[in-house]
Amino acid sequence: MLNTIQDVMKGLKPGEAQTVGNMTVIPLISDIVDDAIASPTVLEMETRDYGTVVLHNTGTKEEKGLTISPMGNLVITGQAAQNHAVPNMKVVKKRETVVCDNAACIQESQGGLIRRDRYRIILLPLAIREDAIKNRKERNHGKLWDSIRIFNESLGLNTIGHLEYFISRYRQEMDEFVAQFEVVPDQVGAIILIDGDVVGIERCPNYRFFKALWEPLIRECYGSMSIQVAKERGDRVPKNRVPLSHKGVRTLGDIRAALVKAKAEEEKRIKAVVNSFIQNNFDREADEETAGFTVETLSNPQFKGQMVQKNDVPLMFSLVKTKAWMTDPNLEKLATADEFRM
Repeated sequence: MLNTIQDVMKGLKPGEAQTVGNMTVIPLISDIVDDAIASPTVLEMETRDYGTVVLHNTGTKEEKGLTISPMGNLVITGQAAQNHAVPNMKVVKKRETVVCDNAACIQESQGGLIRRDRYRIILLPLAIREDAIKNRKERNHGKLWDSIRIFNESLGLNTIGHLEYFISRYRQEMDEFVAQFEVVPDQVGAIILIDGDVVGIERCPNYRFFKALWEPLIRECYGSMSIQVAKERGDRVPKNRVPLSHKGVRTLGDIRAALVKAKAEEEKRIKAVVNSFIQNNFDREADEETAGFTVETLSNPQFKGQMVQKNDVPLMFSLVKTKAWMTDPNLEKLATADEFRM
């Protein structure tokens, strides 16, 4: 049974950490993949009403199989139409059309419907993803407007429920940011840390699928949190980084040795952070079943997200740190405190 985060991550191996600014990405590598699942780029999207997004799997002969619409999938266009978000993962069989009547409008004062087409994959910012999952069953097209207002305010933007204000304002910063990270061979997922704390864990069914999600994950989803934290805390060195020791450094060999030592200490710090929670249990709630694939919502005090599994084999999951855990330091202190003993 998949009862812990460690269970869900079985079969994955960590790669070498990449750090840019306050964000660190640990690639997750695996040779256990399901190549029959197509990239989400096969999906065409449209809206038929406010709060209703229609997904069409239009895969060609080269784009075999069913696909999965990722958690917090956005359709944002330049049309005179209301942009939308689909909060939860959806399994869409090949040549199938799925109607999502639990979608959320992400423009508070824009009208119009989006015409059917393939659109660039964009994902909800991290600060909004938990609210989207909590309210995934609610059929209310304005259910994310309060969350978007708070998110915009945290970045000094117009406090109205228009998510495109963030995307437009920080486009250049996000473009420059994502260009500094890279996908490594056999990568199917990632652990994302901001300022030394794990804020998300992602896993996709295969390499092709992950490559399609890589940019929106690093750009809009986690890049947004990196920008928020930098505005709040400034350009301080993340907790997982280790400064080079200048003591006794006189030659290039000494510098290389200092780099090796610092890198080893950084890896030790990251391992301690990750190992502190991977054995934590979580609650599993089955949301729906399609063609033997089950979409489940996973939650514990520290993380919330969703998973697609078949026969208790996790194929895709997205777990993000809860707002409560990020804002109340006593939750983490209690979780890592020593057990009571007489």
